[in-house]
Amino acid sequence: MLALELGSSWLRGGRKGEGPTLSVPSLVARDANSLKQIALGEEAAQFRTGSPAALQLIHPVRAGRILDWAGARSLVKLAISRLHKKRSKPPVAMVVPAQLTLVQRRAWKQLASEAGAAETELVEAPLCAAAGCGCDISRPLGRLVLDWGGGCLSLGLVAGRQMLAGECLELGGLDIDAALVRWLRQQFGLLVSPAQAEDIKIAMLTALAAPGSGRHMEITGFGAIDGLPQVQEITQENVQTALEPFLIRLREALLRLVAQATPEVSADLLEEGIWCCGGSSQLQGVSEFLEQVSGLRVLSVTSPEQAAIRGLCDWIR
Repeated sequence: MLALELGSSWLRGGRKGEGPTLSVPSLVARDANSLKQIALGEEAAQFRTGSPAALQLIHPVRAGRILDWAGARSLVKLAISRLHKKRSKPPVAMVVPAQLTLVQRRAWKQLASEAGAAETELVEAPLCAAAGCGCDISRPLGRLVLDWGGGCLSLGLVAGRQMLAGECLELGGLDIDAALVRWLRQQFGLLVSPAQAEDIKIAMLTALAAPGSGRHMEITGFGAIDGLPQVQEITQENVQTALEPFLIRLREALLRLVAQATPEVSADLLEEGIWCCGGSSQLQGVSEFLEQVSGLRVLSVTSPEQAAIRGLCDWIR
């Protein structure tokens, strides 16, 4: 059986019991006029910088929603072809965000079937992440798992191999990048690319900003009005305002989930803490922010961006 995770930023995969062996950008490049597909994955990612105006770069999936069916199908087909060398159709297990609707679940299974899967099992991201973070899922202890990726934030209250409660928010790293692009345009009339915004996010943003830190950064973009190159110095304190709405929603979602825990599960959480993974969980200060908000300890995870697919490879039987 194959394990696949088609996320907003990355397509990852592996085989049962072997762990992740595939990791490519979940990008599709198309001709903007003919809509003909030009490249997938790594090849499409090469067009991120200096791509011609006649080219479209598409993330086919966002927060569990399939926005571009043909592109998503092509990426799943690419993963199956790289992981499965036999002529027969393989069974597939896929990571999906928490709390998908029945219609969305049917869509994911139909997508995998069209891409070449014999049958498809869908496993929610918090369950996969719990297994990939190192939790002993054979023990029915209550755990709080947060999987923060490029397109969404999946939170789950899990016990063993069961979801007790969960929530999925469109609150991923790509949304933070887009918020930074908007903020720079509004504040300074400066146009920057999503790739530049990601660099700013990594270098400057933190979930627990220290007042008066004095950190600053020079960025180069183009004027929104005249289109001329501009250099602008930004400080951590002023750019931090772009992150505040995301932190507020993260805090509210976390507290909503904790409030649903029974007294028995709450006692488990005091022992187990919060398991935080996903690429966006590596934003500076996230662990400290979660500990401050919840009063629970946050456990470190090795290679957090691969926790969900790593867990799914161990999960499937």
